[in-house]
Amino acid sequence: MLAALAVALTGTRVSAIAIPWFVLVTTGSATRTGLVVFCEMAPYVLAKALSGPVLDRTGSRLISWTTDLASALAVVLIPLLYFADVLPFWGLLALVALAGATRGPGDLAKQVMVPEAADRSGVVLERATGLAGMVERLASTVGPFAGGLLIAVTGPMAGLLVNAVCFALGAVIVVAVLPRGMGRSPDRGVSAEPASSPDATPSPTAPVADVAPAPASTPGQTNGAEPREKPGRAPDAPDKRGAPDAPDKRGAPDERGESDGGYWRRLAGGFRFLRTQPLLLLLYITAAVTNLLDAAFTSVMLPVWVESSGHGPAAIGLLAAAMGGTAVLGSAVAAIWAHRLPRRAVYFAGYLVVGAPRFLAMAFGAPLWVVALTFAVGGFGAGFLNPVISAVCFERIPRPLLGRVTSVGSSLAWAGIPLGGLFGGLAVTAVGLVPVLVCSGLLYALATTVAGMRREWREMDRARAAARRAGRTTGPRPGPPPVGPDGDGGREPAARTAGGAGRL
Repeated sequence: MLAALAVALTGTRVSAIAIPWFVLVTTGSATRTGLVVFCEMAPYVLAKALSGPVLDRTGSRLISWTTDLASALAVVLIPLLYFADVLPFWGLLALVALAGATRGPGDLAKQVMVPEAADRSGVVLERATGLAGMVERLASTVGPFAGGLLIAVTGPMAGLLVNAVCFALGAVIVVAVLPRGMGRSPDRGVSAEPASSPDATPSPTAPVADVAPAPASTPGQTNGAEPREKPGRAPDAPDKRGAPDAPDKRGAPDERGESDGGYWRRLAGGFRFLRTQPLLLLLYITAAVTNLLDAAFTSVMLPVWVESSGHGPAAIGLLAAAMGGTAVLGSAVAAIWAHRLPRRAVYFAGYLVVGAPRFLAMAFGAPLWVVALTFAVGGFGAGFLNPVISAVCFERIPRPLLGRVTSVGSSLAWAGIPLGGLFGGLAVTAVGLVPVLVCSGLLYALATTVAGMRREWREMDRARAAARRAGRTTGPRPGPPPVGPDGDGGREPAARTAGGAGRL
């Protein structure tokens, strides 16, 4: 899983450099360049939001490798059609939109296989998410550097070809290495509604499908006992009085975990479940605010600051390397020790060092070495964030709902990214760079600390403590039997399920 993730993410980071540069050098238009980026990211977010129910029904492994192949095809068509001189601008927009729309479900599929990969390999959840975070940070550091170097030597078309090869290789790794039963949702009889009251907290880390459902019983009958016939009533006649213990099954999933309303009801189930989880909702909303500010910072504020301070474009690479390198280190440390650290303290400490300091250092005219040091410290703190957030989410979302809830939450967290550049450009044009940097830094601190004073944040560590008392985070947890290729539900051979390393 880690290999597939690394290859796919590296290709994505290369394309993030190659596609905008290709548009810029061929059209000379910054507006068209921004339009191409928007046409890639908007379908990405939308497809990621809508693919959750399909993922839960079809299986993450299948969606992962098929969308990787579709992404490879869409990307490789760009240089092929360009060299054939049959690539109009609208065709380029269509291809990048297709690439974005296929990348969204593919990335989500790899993400939701994290807890199962951890289960199969016997890896603590925080360690698995830390390893995945380290791979992501490493790809975010190496990918742009390699892409920029490759484009400088050979041109943007070579970068796109490398991107397509990476997607195809990632699909091959998933098909060849991951067990065929992996990624199948264990959605048997699990409703998207909370088990009790809206404020109830689900059992942490315990996949709902791990508990075998009790045999169905008729009203007035206890499991394992003979039914008692009532006077004047046939044994098989339904009890029309409506026993209080008969559940209302309207909108609940059937025995396969699929609600009777089909796709849209399953998608709505993701929204309903997320609405009953204040901690998850706050995590995703906080990420949405910080992602918007980060997008505005990266696309507008940082380039404007570099140009106005006279440091030159090399400063952008220096700062990106400083943050990316220490972020890899932070993710590596999180993979080793995050399961022993208090989540809430690590979460807020990470946001404290990665957020406001870099905005304020640039706003107050600090020298480049101070800004670079600020970026380096912030990157180290950022390396701890995704492992903690992912572990909390995977513990609180039942496995049968993992795809749809994660798709809704991730899309909420990513919603501000396409608008970040627009927000940053309008704000800097209206009031200038320094006020925008100061206000953005304060807003970053406000969003990550004041919101954290709510009582819901205490559940971060309580869930893990409850899981440890149940003995579920210290080793491999019993999972549902993976569905074999013949659909018999039998377990895979022990050699394929017991060994190997988890992906996330």
